[in-house]
Amino acid sequence: MNTQNVNVKTAAPESSRKMGDEKPVQERSRAEEWWLANLRLDGFVLDIHSDVPGAVISAESLVERLGEHARRLSGLHWEIYVTRSTELALEYMRALPREDRHAFIDAAYAWGISVSYDALERSQGPYDALMAELIKETL
Repeated sequence: MNTQNVNVKTAAPESSRKMGDEKPVQERSRAEEWWLANLRLDGFVLDIHSDVPGAVISAESLVERLGEHARRLSGLHWEIYVTRSTELALEYMRALPREDRHAFIDAAYAWGISVSYDALERSQGPYDALMAELIKETL
């Protein structure tokens, strides 16, 4: 008589799934296919200030430059910095072709800049309050 030594606790459970019972693969729409084919995912965006047509720049270095420019404009006030950096990022993003915007938004998000009109609207309240306070101090 032959016996098998099978440890019931560690044995793999039998699958109740039948062969060929996999879920069907969803087909992508034309728009989704176009975006996947044309979206720039290498971290570079079009340099809109370059004289050379088609010149690209690293999205991270571009966002860093925008942040430095906003820092120079804001002095020591965080509210001004947030508003200016968001305004500069939105302005640059509007000038970019659509396929480059994803890389730019990801790089800005990594630097803590939210590139959206909602973020600009949220930052506008504290900015206006600070500006009113600064105007009162100068008068």
